[in-house]
Amino acid sequence: MVYPGIANKKFRKYCKKAGLDERFHFHTLRHTFASHLAMKGVSLYFNQKIMGHQSIETTTWIHMYTSNPNCF
Repeated sequence: MVYPGIANKKFRKYCKKAGLDERFHFHTLRHTFASHLAMKGVSLYFNQKIMGHQSIETTTWIHMYTSNPNCF
């Protein structure tokens, strides 16, 4: 089993080593993945299921943002 705290520490360590911005977090990968699904036209409901969102509103926000990132 991989524990989130350990994975995040290692991720941050390697980001720092690679010279990436310290605002880049492990959770950023999750957002990027969900955004790419939305931009590729993947079903809102499939995206919700794969991301584990209980509320469709959370997934809808991702779809809205990726279709028009200047709306917020």
